Amino acid sequence: MQASMAEQALIGCLLLAPQKAGRYCQRLKGGMFREQTLGAVFDCFKALQKSKTPVDIVTVEAKLGSEYRTLLLQCAELAPSPDHVEEYAAIVLDCWREREMVTEALSIAQSSESAKQLAARFKAMADRQQQLEAALADENVKGFGTAAAEFLQTPGGPPEALKTGWEQFDRLLGGLCRKSVVVIAARPGRGKTDFALQLATQAARSCKVSYNTMEMPASQLLARVASRAAHIDSAKLRDRTLTGQEQTLLKQVLEQYSRKLQIHFDEEPAITPELVDGKIAKYHPDILVIDHLGLMGFESQKKTQWEQVAQTTHRLKAIALRQNVCILELVQLNRRTDERRAGQGDLYGGAAVEQDADVVIALETEPFEGSLKENQFVPVEVTVLKNRLGRTGKLQFAWQPQYHSYRPLQNAL
Repeated sequence: MQASMAEQALIGCLLLAPQKAGRYCQRLKGGMFREQTLGAVFDCFKALQKSKTPVDIVTVEAKLGSEYRTLLLQCAELAPSPDHVEEYAAIVLDCWREREMVTEALSIAQSSESAKQLAARFKAMADRQQQLEAALADENVKGFGTAAAEFLQTPGGPPEALKTGWEQFDRLLGGLCRKSVVVIAARPGRGKTDFALQLATQAARSCKVSYNTMEMPASQLLARVASRAAHIDSAKLRDRTLTGQEQTLLKQVLEQYSRKLQIHFDEEPAITPELVDGKIAKYHPDILVIDHLGLMGFESQKKTQWEQVAQTTHRLKAIALRQNVCILELVQLNRRTDERRAGQGDLYGGAAVEQDADVVIALETEPFEGSLKENQFVPVEVTVLKNRLGRTGKLQFAWQPQYHSYRPLQNAL
């Protein structure tokens, strides 16, 4: 692909999917573009991203002027697929390097400097190119010395474990680790959203959490948080039968949570891995919750359901590794677990979900009927079926669905 076409394709991709800008784009500057107008658009793109302003044709045109409109539209039309943005950026960078070396070589050829001075210039040019080559080398490949040095900075375990606020749970798992995927599985209506939501809000006291809800609106999640925080029966919130005292308490509790919790709720329907990637780049959470995996959107309708789920879980795992986050997936268990204990093979989506997960947790809830009152609770056995970073085991919790609350009952078994 010619340099000018690669430059236009790159700009088009960045306008259509700015969240896909990768490490090659980070190395680029507007002055590296052969076409100055395209270089100006690229510098504008980076400035908008730095200021966390949405990037699209409208915002770029507003920044640069209406005379850029035709160029921006041409770039957008030329871009074949945003998935190839890294390839176009690499071509732009490679073409710039070629021009730099040719320009320097011509300058040296026309110079009247001494042999020693010319040799120094050749060496300086080669050194610059080697440094750039090293910077662009595969950042995922580490020598033993580099890996050992990183490990010694955090002896005794994985770095930056994220605490959930449940001491026994954190002791068993070692906390929620970055670059990992954690699956929380249960049958429908057995408390997995309450479990994940409480875990998320407790973790949000010390780290940033993004809760992606595709099953219910954020207002319903907030009602659950409020019910647990103020210890008010959720039926009273639903039916709007709160007393004046309860309304005052609810307001005080939520105001306190607003000051202390670093969490936001995202109602994007049928979210895809690409959207997940972009939202992480935009909001920089430490933990991202997906409620739930079965409601995620798929790119291709030509594949079977299990192939689509497998592709989704593979991409989510890659995102967790690249973005240095913990992704928490809520997953349905199949109907067979109504009659027996759950195993890793009972996860919705099949073996791929288990294979891509670092931790698999199953919630086993005793059957109950009707509404619970006051201090009544349902015993729940939280079983860690898989744990790549530690041991497996069981925890006992008391679940109070009337308050959407979980309380640990005893130590790990």
